[in-house]
Amino acid sequence: MTQLDSNHKQHLASISDWIKSILPKLSKDLGSSFREDFSIEPISGDASIRQYYVLNVTQQTQDLSQRFIIMQSPTDNSLLSFVKIADFLAKLKLPLKVPKIFAKQDQLSTSYLLLSHLGDNLIFNNIDITNAETIYQLAWQTLVDLQVNATNINLAPMDRAYIKKNLAIFDQWYLKTHLKSTHDVSDLLLTLENYLVETFSNQPQAFVHVDYHSKNLLLDKKGLNILDFQDAMFGPITYDMASLLQDAYLVWPDQLVEKILLDYYDYINHNSCFNLQQLPKSLFIKSFYLTGLQRHLKNLGVFARLKYFYNKPNYIKYIPNLLYYIKKTCTKFSNSDQELLELQKALTIIGEK
Repeated sequence: MTQLDSNHKQHLASISDWIKSILPKLSKDLGSSFREDFSIEPISGDASIRQYYVLNVTQQTQDLSQRFIIMQSPTDNSLLSFVKIADFLAKLKLPLKVPKIFAKQDQLSTSYLLLSHLGDNLIFNNIDITNAETIYQLAWQTLVDLQVNATNINLAPMDRAYIKKNLAIFDQWYLKTHLKSTHDVSDLLLTLENYLVETFSNQPQAFVHVDYHSKNLLLDKKGLNILDFQDAMFGPITYDMASLLQDAYLVWPDQLVEKILLDYYDYINHNSCFNLQQLPKSLFIKSFYLTGLQRHLKNLGVFARLKYFYNKPNYIKYIPNLLYYIKKTCTKFSNSDQELLELQKALTIIGEK
């Protein structure tokens, strides 16, 4: 048995003991009477070190089962943020839903959360070219609700320190570790840092989910359910639109992307959601692409780190999508922006072999 298998069995045993201890209270809180026999099944998680399980319990008086999600997470700031933001968003009483936290257990360096199960209808599994515009309209309308209403919460800013940190991840894990590059790119990284700081700061700032994409959004009869929001920050309004429309996992035609993007722009402009006087349509579109560029550079590093540090190699297969978006943005604006020309040249020289 490997150490990984041993740790997994230990976690399952701890989770099982915990669920047994809280079933009576859970039954009381939900007005049900759950039987003591239950099942716990591991499910695939997100691009993080968290683990997820489905808990199936059955009522004693009826042959009806109920599902919950168990999240296993390091006891860290990310977990505290998840709890804080879940509580905050639930209290906004918007049409969107976030997981409800029924119980929490801390064990040394690991914590477990018992969450409501919001369904299985990820946008990723339900979208195609025929329904993309309709589904994304629901997604950006839900995003506007968040941006306009999620204001009274203290979130870290997407400032210079944030951009510098993520460019360093790109350098260390994608360039140096994945591509094994020995090129000195320090001047380029500083150039990009200044360029992206200006891009971010020149936009209206709002609540940013950070990973607002097809694998974190669930379709629901009453609207949209949102997952994985613990990394939320305060930043440029185009960031989540870039996450949504330049998804690492789905690539759409440019015409469709810009049509949806401008529908969002026209809506927030017409309804005065933000002051867009300094951001006409052409500049808004450019800001979208450049904000997306920062995200794609970051994710090149994040996906490489998932493989080489966390032993999660599946995300490497999406690197071509990220490079496609980066190349598109560089090509689109490199005639006017020297910074993009320099990035384009550097990636060509270093390049995927």
